[in-house]
Amino acid sequence: IENLQWSAPPGHFDIVVRNLLDNAVKYSRRDCSIKVNLREQGAKVLLQVSNQYDSVEGDTSTTKRTDPQSKIDSHGLGMTICEAITKANDWEMQVLRENSEMTVNVWLTRS
Repeated sequence: IENLQWSAPPGHFDIVVRNLLDNAVKYSRRDCSIKVNLREQGAKVLLQVSNQYDSVEGDTSTTKRTDPQSKIDSHGLGMTICEAITKANDWEMQVLRENSEMTVNVWLTRS
């Protein structure tokens, strides 16, 4: 993993990781684990954070964009911050929900 490199202003990766982990902790079901994965994915680096959560009516399986007004889509303001940082760095972020599991994928452009 020490050979994985990407280009971004100092602190951007840290902010994304911190916000994703903070949201996963806040919105996870009690006594559930949080999964974190960082690996090469072709020409990019994939950061993946997953957690089990209590689904609510109106929950959707995928979202292309986070919404700071909706707890369902945003899981907090941290997701809006992550979205802004990923856009600023030309990274891609995807939020998936399936069977009460939320997975956030962030593809970082390798340097």
